[in-house]
Amino acid sequence: MTDYEDFLPNIMIAVPGAVEAVALSYISSAAIRFCNESLIWQVDITALDSAIDEDTYSVQPSDSTYDNARVILPLWVAYDGNEIAEKTAEWLNRFDAGWRDKDSGTPMYYIVESPGTIRFNRKSDEVITGAVEAKVAMKPTQAATSVGEIVYEDWRDAIEAGALGMLLNMKTKDWYDERAAKGYMKDFVNQIQSAKARARMGHTKSATTLTIPSW
Repeated sequence: MTDYEDFLPNIMIAVPGAVEAVALSYISSAAIRFCNESLIWQVDITALDSAIDEDTYSVQPSDSTYDNARVILPLWVAYDGNEIAEKTAEWLNRFDAGWRDKDSGTPMYYIVESPGTIRFNRKSDEVITGAVEAKVAMKPTQAATSVGEIVYEDWRDAIEAGALGMLLNMKTKDWYDERAAKGYMKDFVNQIQSAKARARMGHTKSATTLTIPSW
């Protein structure tokens, strides 16, 4: 995890006189939006043991490192070493009628009950150590003061651009610069799309440096 304060140096240069607490609040907003829309912050959960007659499992990482982070959605789920497909309850109702009440067995599909909870189409019929595996996309909570290291190491300039786009659009401040604000926000949105494409392909690395432009 990387503290939001590590994003401050380049930002404070562009908004002389800004209070750090204000800048940190916009860094937080930019980080949450970036992670939520790009799905670039991905975490493999600690494999869970299956439980007899249980079909619902939490995929919220249990490590205290992620106390101030939340699952956006599962990206990949496997049961006993086999990847299984996500479906909707409506799909299961149509193609696996009565799935909620069927005998225990080996699940073939799962649905997302909530962002951090999945439900299989079959209850487990045995205890298997480490049977349930998942990769999830994460985002910081409003209370977070840090974000996944990948966001800082690979997409630092995106977060800084997003924060500056909001800071420079504060009309009552001496540093207000509408043109620059629009430029930074355009860059921020473009980088979200780039990160989203990389996340979709399974790639999460992107070299990055921030150059403060003169819009």
